[in-house]
Formats: sequence, structure tokens, C-alpha cells
Amino acid sequence: MSHTPRLSRVFISVFLALGISAAASAQAAAQEKTTTPGAIYDVDLSSDGKSYAILREFQGQTIVAIYDADDATKPPLAVGLGDLPTWDFAWGGDSHVLVRVSAERSGLRTTDGLQTIRFSRWMVIEKDTGELHTVFGNETGQDYGYFIGSSGDLLSTLPDKPGHALFARTSVSISLTRPSRLERGADDLTYSLQELNLKRTRAREAESGGEETVDWVVTESGDAIARIDSPHEDRLTVFASPSGKGGLSKIADIKYDESPYSKVQFYGLTTDGDAIQARVTEDSGAQKMMALDLHSGEFSKVLYAPASGYIQDVVYDHRRAAASAVISSNGVHHLDPAEEDIAGKLEAAVPGSTMLILSQSVGGARLIAKAFMPDGKAQYYFYDAPGGRLELIAAE
Repeated sequence: MSHTPRLSRVFISVFLALGISAAASAQAAAQEKTTTPGAIYDVDLSSDGKSYAILREFQGQTIVAIYDADDATKPPLAVGLGDLPTWDFAWGGDSHVLVRVSAERSGLRTTDGLQTIRFSRWMVIEKDTGELHTVFGNETGQDYGYFIGSSGDLLSTLPDKPGHALFARTSVSISLTRPSRLERGADDLTYSLQELNLKRTRAREAESGGEETVDWVVTESGDAIARIDSPHEDRLTVFASPSGKGGLSKIADIKYDESPYSKVQFYGLTTDGDAIQARVTEDSGAQKMMALDLHSGEFSKVLYAPASGYIQDVVYDHRRAAASAVISSNGVHHLDPAEEDIAGKLEAAVPGSTMLILSQSVGGARLIAKAFMPDGKAQYYFYDAPGGRLELIAAE
């Protein structure tokens, strides 16, 4: 790992009247001459809205550049990740940035001989120092060490518990039900919920999964709402606790040969909190967003159905632990009507754009939006709602 030189940022202030009074325009900071950065992979806002981070290519490597949202004269802290491919990227509270990287490891001895295995690991970046920490490496069981390829999935950055984040990941569970002098117990690999202390880079198990567990749905505060098991390849079984407290009870058994859907993928709670968001794929290949009722276990209503029948991507908001938007050939659709309204006002301010809200601060006073432009390129904006301030912070 290495550190790159600090970079200057693109800074353009655009003050809008989005139904509120806009503050007087401030003088834009002087531009620093620097090598033009390359592709932008993602942009995310800290919980307090005071910092944002850009994941991008710069001088042949991937970097995370962390900016002060209110001081354009302050150069960002840039942390290099080398040439490792990156996947998930999000702020964990106000002081840490999380990024998942992947790589290959050769020469691993398996029952089938030496193998080359692709794996992923989470990196925790300290905002103030740029220090990197790797978390969720190989596991140690009772008698053996295990090479676990996947570092797991980030479900919630726990806004009510700063400095912590919740992951769903495969880990080793040790059972000591029948210990003896010759056998000290059994090691099981389970897909469980783990809460990570970002400062200490230590994790504790929050909820234990079973051997058949393949997915979890949680609230933004980290309470387990649903566990999804796959006892057979042809079905999913959903266990849920509508209150998020107490044990999980079986509410649905989705058998694909009896269902109109050939695939179901779960995300988070709907805005009313009574159902789980799900992207369903019909036998014809058509897709739509549905709501699975937490009480009846039935698909109760359609959340979004694109006219083309195909969904290109579902945007997951780690801060709310739920899907926030859907991208299809029909454009961008925000699942929260209030966000859809804000996106519409931003589109009016940037003519020709289609806006996707990427992340918001706690309380929604500030946000980061990605503008898809007619030329096929994208621009990224920082928006401060109370001040009516819209800034172009990066462009492809």
C-alpha cells in the first residue's frame, strides 16, 4: 500500500433557489495545477455531512481522496490502494472510510491440490491520518485455519452507533457439544451478522446464522429483521421478526417451481417499515421491485416496475440499510418520494441531467448526487439544503 500526493479538487459553486432562500455566493478557491485524475468509481458523504470521499483512478492506481466539504482551500488526503480492484465503498460514521478490495492468491493447498483463489478484504481508512487497516482475514477454528475468500457484505454503517458497522459474512463457529481428548469440538462455517468496531478493528457476533443461511435484512440500527435460508437450490425460506426484537419466525417458503419468480433478492425495509424490499425476476426475465409483507409473508405490492421490464442496478444505502433507488432503461427512480422530489429539483438546476442521490448526511441536510449527462458522462454534486448551495465536486 502507498500514499499518493495530495490533490486539488474541482470547485464550482452554483447557488439555487429550490423553494428556499439561497445564501450569497462565496468566492471559489483558486485552482491548483495537478495531473487530471482518471475514472471516478464512487463518491460518498460522511454521516455529519462535513466530509466526502471520492474513490477514483489517479496516476495508474486506485485512490480514496477525502475532502473537507466546507473548505475548498484545504487539499484532500489521498490514500493509495495500488492496482487492486475495488467493490463496496462507504463512510463508516464520520471518521472512517470503508472500501472492499479484491485480489488473487496462488499456491493454496486444498483437497483438490494447489489452487489459485480470488478473495476480497475490507480496508478501514482513518480520515485524519490516512492509516489503513485490513479486517476480516482468514479465520482460525478449533483445530484448523480456514482461508475464507469473501470478506462479507456491509449491511449498515449504524448511524446511531458512530464508529461501528454491521456486516453479514461467513465465519467459523466452534461447537463444543461433544468434546473429548481426541476431538475438541466441531467447526461450522456460518453466514452470520458481525458488528465491527472500526477504531479497534475488532468484531463481535451480533446474530448467528445457520448452515443454510444466505442473506440477512437489518434495520439501520442493526436489528435483524429477517434471515433468509436456502435449504435447497430451488427455494428460499424467510424467517422474520417485524419488531426487530426477539426470535425470528418463519413467514415464507418461496419455492421457485411453484412461484411466478425464478429469482428473489432482498434488500431492506420499505419506507413504511412493514415489508421487505425485494427485486424479483420472472421466468420471462422481467424484473421489478416488490414488497414482501413481514406479517403475511406474501408479496403485497409493487414498489417499482420499469416499462422495459429490466432493472440495471439497485442502489443500496448503507446508512439506512435499504435500497434507495432503482436504475433501469427508463432512468432513475428513487424509492422514497421525498428523494424523488429533491432529485427533480436538482435536475431543474442542472439542465439535461438525470440525478441519482448517492448518499445523505444524517437528517438529510446535505447530500451527494450523481448527474447523468446527455453526452454519456457523469458529474458529481455536493448539495447543502439549508444554505441552498450546490457544488460540482467531480466530473468524468
